[in-house]
Amino acid sequence: MHEGNKYYSPTALNVVLSIMGDHSTEKSIVYTPSPRENEIIQMLSCGLTSDEIAHKLNLSKNTIDTMRKNILLKSGATNVSHLMRIAFLKGWITE
Repeated sequence: MHEGNKYYSPTALNVVLSIMGDHSTEKSIVYTPSPRENEIIQMLSCGLTSDEIAHKLNLSKNTIDTMRKNILLKSGATNVSHLMRIAFLKGWITE
């Protein structure tokens, strides 16, 4: 409650609007992934795990986990599933 009124965090509101099919939240995202971030998004869209991505890119799992976390933060996504929805709507996923 906020001053006697209900308060919803922006993240919670984005999740609800996304579930309901409101695309305005995705349209308001100004983040564009770097080439490396886009490569990781592509691999995530294929179902690869952090371990598998790390192996393919010859990086540590910790590096991939950090990059995934940063991609989620920058994109406003609450989880990888939400990120995939945003990536699809924004055209970041090519296949």
